[in-house]
Amino acid sequence: MNQPLFKNILYKNEQATKEPLKYISFDSPSSMGGYIFFACVSILFMCTAAITVSITSFISGLIFIGFFIAATIISYHSNIKRTLARDKELAMGREMIITNVVYDDRIELICYETRNSINLNDIKSAVILENYIILNTKAKQFLTLQNNSFVLGTYEDFINFLTYKGIKVK
Repeated sequence: MNQPLFKNILYKNEQATKEPLKYISFDSPSSMGGYIFFACVSILFMCTAAITVSITSFISGLIFIGFFIAATIISYHSNIKRTLARDKELAMGREMIITNVVYDDRIELICYETRNSINLNDIKSAVILENYIILNTKAKQFLTLQNNSFVLGTYEDFINFLTYKGIKVK
């Protein structure tokens, strides 16, 4: 068995949930499709209002935009609560602590007695946030590592390692 190259410990608290979830909910390419759709519909309402000089179409467009923004914000906050509750349940009431051990060919995720392994070939890209690195897999799963909690290797070396492995780092 090969030796670990990096080890990262993620304390899955509210901060570690909010920042990655904000990216996934608002900034990721998969969330952009919804925004583009709602923007197009809103523009259609506004153009209809301009062409027909209809205050009703204009107000409908504004209401549509308002509902979309409200639904997005409510969904984001409910996802945070749901994720924290799920994590607490999975960790049997304790704070969830995930140890990510990176080998040359895979990443092992260890959470208390549970171990999962993800092949590095299954990682499509990495996104660098202010405090976290999000690894996007081909199966559309997200793995989170904390930038300042490497206990083996360094953050900078890990980013270089991902690039060397052909993983797109944004």
